[in-house]
Amino acid sequence: MAHQSKKKLGKIVAAARSNYINEALQEYKSLLVKALEVSSSTMRNVNMLLHLFGYFSKQLTQEEKIFFPR
Repeated sequence: MAHQSKKKLGKIVAAARSNYINEALQEYKSLLVKALEVSSSTMRNVNMLLHLFGYFSKQLTQEEKIFFPR
């Protein structure tokens, strides 16, 4: 997902108002689908997975952590 797409998605979330949440969700979904259609490089995928690992690492078991290099 390109940096520009992430910035646009963040702006949609930041600008969302509770009385316009359905419109914001539709706009977010549309942009997210377009962003995910763009293929990324292997290194970007690895980087994304390592960031996810860092986010969830405290909730993983030792057996699950074995699959991730340090």
